[in-house]
Amino acid sequence: MNLRNTIKKVLIQESRALETIKNYVEKHGLERTSEILGLSLTEIVKITNHPIDNKLANLIIFENFKNGVLDRTYKEFKLQPEYGDTIGWFGQIDNGPFKNYVEQYFIYATPYHDYLQEIPIDVSWCDLLNRDTGIVKSIEGDGRYWYKINVQDNFYLPETYDVIMTKLIPEVRDDLEWRYFGKKF
Repeated sequence: MNLRNTIKKVLIQESRALETIKNYVEKHGLERTSEILGLSLTEIVKITNHPIDNKLANLIIFENFKNGVLDRTYKEFKLQPEYGDTIGWFGQIDNGPFKNYVEQYFIYATPYHDYLQEIPIDVSWCDLLNRDTGIVKSIEGDGRYWYKINVQDNFYLPETYDVIMTKLIPEVRDDLEWRYFGKKF
């Protein structure tokens, strides 16, 4: 068999495999096809060039977190999938404005949350841990420290981090200063 015939044979086999996968997707859907064929959603989307909507983007993001493809740390934050459809950012700041205190933040920031083209960023809580006494001062977000950015216009990690550090954490710090120390630092 010459090179030309070998290439032709391989292309025909690839074409048949692609058609089989596309037929499975059409008949069973992406998620079930993924289970049947033992391929990730990401792989099936790449192979079939399937369009990605907001729901599929959310599923692929979580699949890639689960499979260790996406990094689980960004600067001083650890990222953790929570409850199957949200991403929690846990961060500890040792050099903030509160002397002798360590700030700990838990923030939700999930791209395509509820399958929308936005990233709602919500500070769930903040603890101040006194280095000397171990006493903790806490504040819950209760929706007060919230911001939304458009997924299409922003890169998830750097833009989310920027909003957290320049918009939300300063708001939390203002409330902490007023509530626990009666002054601004």
